[in-house]
Amino acid sequence: MKKGFSLLLLLLILVCAAAIGTGGYFGYRYYQDGKDKDKSSPTPSKSAADDAAGWKTYTSEKLGFSFNYPPTWTYTDTGYSNENWNNLRSYSASFTPAELYIEVNPWTVSASPLAHAYDNFEKIATKTVKLDGVDATSNTWQTTAAGAEIEKGEYKIIDLIFLHGTDKFTVNFRYNASTGTDQFADYNNLIDSWKFSTTTTTDQYSGWKTYTNTEVGYRLQYPPTWNVEFKTDDGMPEIGTAKYLLVTTANGNKLYFGIRKEGVTAFVTSSRTGIGAGEDVAVAGKSTTLLGGMMIPKAHVWEDKTKEYFFYFNPDSESTKCNCDLDIWFDPGTADGWDVTNTGATDLDNVLLFLKSVVWL
Repeated sequence: MKKGFSLLLLLLILVCAAAIGTGGYFGYRYYQDGKDKDKSSPTPSKSAADDAAGWKTYTSEKLGFSFNYPPTWTYTDTGYSNENWNNLRSYSASFTPAELYIEVNPWTVSASPLAHAYDNFEKIATKTVKLDGVDATSNTWQTTAAGAEIEKGEYKIIDLIFLHGTDKFTVNFRYNASTGTDQFADYNNLIDSWKFSTTTTTDQYSGWKTYTNTEVGYRLQYPPTWNVEFKTDDGMPEIGTAKYLLVTTANGNKLYFGIRKEGVTAFVTSSRTGIGAGEDVAVAGKSTTLLGGMMIPKAHVWEDKTKEYFFYFNPDSESTKCNCDLDIWFDPGTADGWDVTNTGATDLDNVLLFLKSVVWL
C-alpha cells in the first residue's frame, strides 16, 4: 500500500512538471513571437500620400503643369478658346465644392473669378514658399468683422502668386476657418503634388537672356545677341523725359521700348512722330500680347517701303488690360537705313516674342 502510494505520487509529480514545462514553453513562444512581430512589422503612420490615395490628376499641357486633386472635386475651365489663348494667352479654372481658382494672365478684370475675391478680407501674413522648385509668394487673408457678418462665418484665403516662364499664375483657395480643416488639408496635399513639365511653350525662349528693371518694375527676355541699354534721360527728343529701353539687334536695328504702370508719374512718355509722310498698315498674322492685352504691329510705309514698325493695342480697350502707358517702335536706327525695303523684317518675330515676355514684378 505504501509502495503503490509512492508510485502514484511520483506519477502526479511528473505530470505536473510536464504541464508546467509545456505551459512555460508556449508562454515563452507567445511572448517571443509578439516581440518578433513588433520588431519586424511596425504599425505605419498615416502620411499625406495616404490622404491623397485615389486622387485624380489635372494636367495643362499648354501651360505645362499638373497636380492631384480629390476625386469628389469637379472643375470647369476656359477651354483654351482661340481668342483668349492665341491672342491673350489667358486661362482660368475653378474647382467645386472646394473654392479653388487658378488664373493665368486673366484677359479682363470683369471676367476674372478673383475680381472681388478679397472684398471684406485683410491680409494677415505673407511668406515665400517653393512650388516644385519655383519661388511663390504665399498670402494669407482673413475676413474682417464686417466680412464675417456678411459671410456668416470666419473664412480664410490662401493664395499663391508666382511666375513661370512668361506667365503669371494666381492660385486662390478659400475655406471656412472653423469647419474646413479637411479641405485645408486637401489643399496642402494638392500644392505638394504640383509639378511643372520639362517641356512647355516657354521653350521658344530657350537660350534667351533675362532683363529685370526694378526701377520701373518689369521683367522680360531677349535674344543673347541683342544689346539692352536702359535710358534715363531725354536723349530722344521725340519722347521727352522718359525712362525706356534702347535695344539693338544683331542686325543693327533698334527697338525703343518705353513703358510705365498706368497712373505712375515718375516719368512721361509721348508718341513718336516717325518720319512724317506715309501710312500705317497693320501687319497680317503678326499679333502678339503685352501684359494681357492684344497688340498688333503696324508698318509705316512710304513709297512702297517699310520705314518703321509701331506697336498698338487693338482695339483701344486692350490697353486697360495692360494697366500701362507705353511707346514702342522699331526702326533701322541710322539715317542710311531709311531707304531700305522692309526695314527690320528679319527681326520682327523676335520683337514680338520680346513683347510677349514682359511681366510686371
